[in-house]
Amino acid sequence: MRMKLKNETLQNKIHAPLPITMDSASSVSTECVTGIDSTQSNRYYSEQSILLRAIDTTQGNRYYSGQLILLRAIDTTQGNRFYSGQSILLRAIDTTQGNRYYSGQSILLRAIDTTQGNRYYSGQSILLRAIDTTQSNRYYSGQSILLRAIDTTQGNRYYSGQLILLRAIDTTQGNRYYSGQSILLSSIDARATCNQYEKH
Repeated sequence: MRMKLKNETLQNKIHAPLPITMDSASSVSTECVTGIDSTQSNRYYSEQSILLRAIDTTQGNRYYSGQLILLRAIDTTQGNRFYSGQSILLRAIDTTQGNRYYSGQSILLRAIDTTQGNRYYSGQSILLRAIDTTQSNRYYSGQSILLRAIDTTQGNRYYSGQLILLRAIDTTQGNRYYSGQSILLSSIDARATCNQYEKH
């Protein structure tokens, strides 16, 4: 699939949603989603079934609010992140640079980095295993969901899953496009350009 990039100047405010053309094989119909990055740390994600809003008050504090799920991430230190949600509760505590532990209501994730690139996630309802063969290639496998992330470049990450299919393509530092079966997320940096992709 080749995609054509269209650049349009945006003001630093919320604009009308942009149409995103999905793969014909995907079960998701074309949705219009708008994401505006007003600053480096403020990102707004709007979506059909879930609504995520990320606001970085500092480098380490991120707040996510959604319809179906509510996630709140607070970095008390560089390694400690706490996530709280409606249907899921995730708590991440980095005891070292490589060891991360996630505990939740419906899912329990434990991440142990044996090296800088290898991360292993184990959970109750889902089992995620991330193995970084290089700095940019990460593979996730799970019971109910199967996520595979492959960074072809520093900014391009592709996620494929059973229940959800996420595809992230960073054309610039601020522009990220996520396409999925049940969710469709789009983040667009208003400080730079408005990027619209069309399948050809």
